[in-house]
Amino acid sequence: MFDEYERDNDGYKKRAESLYNFLNRCAGADWDAVRRETERWYAEFDDPDRELLGRFRKNKDEQHLPAWWELYVHRLFVCLGYEVTIHPELPGRPEKPDFLVTRGTESLYVEATTAFNGDYKVNPQGQAWVEDFIDSARNPDFRVDVEFPTVGAAGWPARNKIVERLEAWLAGLDWAEARAAWDENCMAYMDSPRWRCQQKHRDWVIEYLATPVQSEERGRSKRRIAMPPTPTPNFSKDIEKIRAKLDEKGGNKYSSLDQPLDKPLVVALQLWHHVDEFELRNVLFGTEQVEWLVDNATGSVVPESIRNVRVPDGHWRPSFDPRGTRISGVLFGNTFSAYSVTSKLPELWLNPWAATPLPGLEPFQTRYVDDNSNLATREATDTAAAVLKLPPEGP
Repeated sequence: MFDEYERDNDGYKKRAESLYNFLNRCAGADWDAVRRETERWYAEFDDPDRELLGRFRKNKDEQHLPAWWELYVHRLFVCLGYEVTIHPELPGRPEKPDFLVTRGTESLYVEATTAFNGDYKVNPQGQAWVEDFIDSARNPDFRVDVEFPTVGAAGWPARNKIVERLEAWLAGLDWAEARAAWDENCMAYMDSPRWRCQQKHRDWVIEYLATPVQSEERGRSKRRIAMPPTPTPNFSKDIEKIRAKLDEKGGNKYSSLDQPLDKPLVVALQLWHHVDEFELRNVLFGTEQVEWLVDNATGSVVPESIRNVRVPDGHWRPSFDPRGTRISGVLFGNTFSAYSVTSKLPELWLNPWAATPLPGLEPFQTRYVDDNSNLATREATDTAAAVLKLPPEGP
């Protein structure tokens, strides 16, 4: 899965660097352990055509991460004592689930997929390269907060131009003056044009705010200088992407079936960026909204009429127009990676209206609808490290 050579590059992961390239080149005992454990997982994965291996070694995250997630899900169920069959045959059907997992009399199908949510920038690859270029600039006294008022639709400016102009501007600033102004009133400092600069490169505009480092940090080599903008969340797009993945793996894949599957179907869904409980509820059960009545005489809101309602647009929907009943549960993996597998287990959400119900699945923390129609929680019965038989600090 990884190249065999003497590694000496222990540098941090660059923003434009692929996950596979970083895992493959990063030096150090901890990273050697991650690679060894991943190789061990793959040795027990039946991949005669090396299809998963080929995707895993790709320098595109959109191919590498789903392959790693499939490997992780396989390993997870193996460690839980299941016999795992890859791409099992369905009687008389062309569709093949990713896995059939069996333990004693318990048996279920598992589909593994990844939603690349949360990255809705214009030209994200270009922004990643530009942020790396900015990081390669050197100044002993300042870091820079970065904003992009204008981003080119494709490509990116030349590295040397960005670095030269940024270093020249920072060289003209006085650290002692900046540090005193920051310590006196940091909010006024950030609003002052004295410490801001906007530079145009082709069809890009980059805006910098120089922030003085602490005195003990001055002159430190190999320091990352760029503090890029925090991405603006787009919850509605996140929800659309996650629902599309559930449709793909649970609905569209088996849409030609006249009858429910003969076993529960669990979709193991890895999320590229973190999604909180509120979003997951909206994904599965429908978008939560607030509604109220307006008094026609006064035009004002009737306070006692204000209430939360759930729009029936979730992936799961009951009653006269059921939806999503083929998926018995979703195993959400929130931002998992090869180097954090012992930090947590995925969280299981059960479908209360499943055609083939899944009563539960230990040891996962489980969200379910109780007898009072409230969303309830069963806590996990084991830790990720214990399940994977790894030390708590990781492989």
